[in-house]
Amino acid sequence: MSFYPLLWQAGGRVFADGGKKAAFNSPEGVEALTFLVDLYKSGAVPRSAMNNANLFTDQALGRQQVAMGYTNTPADAVLAEKAWGKGNVIVGPALTGPGKQVCFGMPGGLGINAKSGNVPGAEKFIAYMVQPAQIESMGRAGGFFSPRTDVTVPNDSSYAKEYEQALDHTYPGEPNPAARQLMALLSPEIQAALTGKKSPKAALDAAAAEADELLARQR
Repeated sequence: MSFYPLLWQAGGRVFADGGKKAAFNSPEGVEALTFLVDLYKSGAVPRSAMNNANLFTDQALGRQQVAMGYTNTPADAVLAEKAWGKGNVIVGPALTGPGKQVCFGMPGGLGINAKSGNVPGAEKFIAYMVQPAQIESMGRAGGFFSPRTDVTVPNDSSYAKEYEQALDHTYPGEPNPAARQLMALLSPEIQAALTGKKSPKAALDAAAAEADELLARQR
């Protein structure tokens, strides 16, 4: 949620077509990580960002150690307003890189375990939960937007309009069975680049080599 949006904005991808090899060490990936490293070296990204959780409270943004965040939820904006006052909170559009304007976001999902003992029953339950009435009800309760174009979830937040505009630029990522494991390989290499132990290209190449081995084992 920190590097991938920059990668996509630069026009890059996490996986090559087919998901069998890593693609984040492309020139676009190097450009994105170089941008992040430059921010870190200039002091614009705090050292705590190495292991920050994607939260507002008790993290750099909530502590006013940075001027902005680009992975914050509507609930974060409401918390910021309560803490700082409405006039001190601005929700801007999705960031635009040299490749395109894109941000990360994903619809809530309901899945069926492959080992479920009652797949037909689970399918009926999911079919019920994705009907308009349930979508609206869950959206009201959770503060989320509707994943369906034919369902509108009323939102009383003063920032709802700005977040709704970002939906046109929201990208859910690149699904892959090894996605989580790959992120675990990539994270320490990004840290190595930020701390100057490796160049952005060397760091991404090292992560890609490990990722390719991982993906080869998934076949």
